[in-house]
Amino acid sequence: MDIQAAKAANILGLDDLQVLAAAARIPVSHDRETMPGYFREFIMRSDSEGLSIVSQTVEIREATEQILLIWASFGSQ
Repeated sequence: MDIQAAKAANILGLDDLQVLAAAARIPVSHDRETMPGYFREFIMRSDSEGLSIVSQTVEIREATEQILLIWASFGSQ
């Protein structure tokens, strides 16, 4: 598992399709407005494991714990 902030991943300023292409597996985003539409467009021409949208009101610790639970459940299959 490799979780990086947008700045650390060097994806700040990229459009949503570029962000999706740069993500290794499942991008995590706060962008509920445009990312789902771009994700639909992206999967029409690329493979993807999925997209996770996390509310900005969720504390980072809680979001991280939930992402780890999801990751662990896929790893056990």
